[in-house]
Amino acid sequence: MEKAQKSSLLRGICYILIPILVLMMLISVADEILKSEYGEFKTKKEFAQTEYFSRQYFQTIISDLRYIENLKEENNQLYSKYIQIQDDNLKIYYENTYYDRDISSGISYVIKNKKDGKIYTNIKINNVDEEINNIKSGEIYWCYKDGSIETNIEKLNQENAKYIYSIYESEYNISEYSNYEVYTKFDIEKVSQKSKMILANIVRDITKNMENSEYTISICMILLIAIIIYLIWSIGHKKGKEEIEITSIDKIPYEVLVVGFTIVIVVFAEILFSIFSSLNDIPINLVIGGLVGTYLVIYISLLVIVVSTIRRIKGKIFFRSFLIYRIGKFIKKDTTKFFR
Repeated sequence: MEKAQKSSLLRGICYILIPILVLMMLISVADEILKSEYGEFKTKKEFAQTEYFSRQYFQTIISDLRYIENLKEENNQLYSKYIQIQDDNLKIYYENTYYDRDISSGISYVIKNKKDGKIYTNIKINNVDEEINNIKSGEIYWCYKDGSIETNIEKLNQENAKYIYSIYESEYNISEYSNYEVYTKFDIEKVSQKSKMILANIVRDITKNMENSEYTISICMILLIAIIIYLIWSIGHKKGKEEIEITSIDKIPYEVLVVGFTIVIVVFAEILFSIFSSLNDIPINLVIGGLVGTYLVIYISLLVIVVSTIRRIKGKIFFRSFLIYRIGKFIKKDTTKFFR
């Protein structure tokens, strides 16, 4: 038992295992969150048939229709996200903005107003009819014309679409926009290359080789508790020494140590949050590198604080290592000398 208690190798292995086990737990939790948000799917095509995809896709279409419906013209100039493209026969309005959201960024559309013949699109087109045929031949498409839906998205077909928009306001009923023809297709390859989706796929690839996520979390938790108990028992002990080892880090005033490393943790936690909030704007290699780097810095900072705290307590210098204690002791010493 004494060998195990004083084994630097065993402690080192435990220090390495902790972030790995925590990471496995985080990945398992992330997988459960992804399942609840996106649904379960194995391939990109299956993703296009999930409830999440269908709702996001339909909301994007309706949002565009509502936007177009509410457009105002003044002096023949369209004040909107659309710019008019000069064409001899057609009034084509091209969307000159870009929204880098998960689903909408992969949707290409042609929307035709049957009343005035205006065409709204986010595709650079030369021949409208040719582009419409191209959309209809797409791997994933959704079209609406004369009250009928034509699509290969099962949850958004003529029978099932009503279940999507029935939970929203009346404006989300596609029949409210019968004066429009809508042709859309989805580029799943484009969306799947975004860092957020790549990261989600990495999580899925990892967890599919695991057993049930709940079991993984439970096993990791048990191992973590065992490791923590061992480390509390082992920290401070060194082969060849009977007393608790006090390192140079433990001689740093405790407040200074805690405040210093807490600042490091907060700064890198902010970096971590920034990475998550801008996933689609950062290349996946930088995302993974940033996540791993910040995770390790935060872990090491916490480890230094916790290990030093345990050593100070076991070495019976915890309170004496506070800066305020040292200042108080110094004042007391000088005061005693003064009154002698």
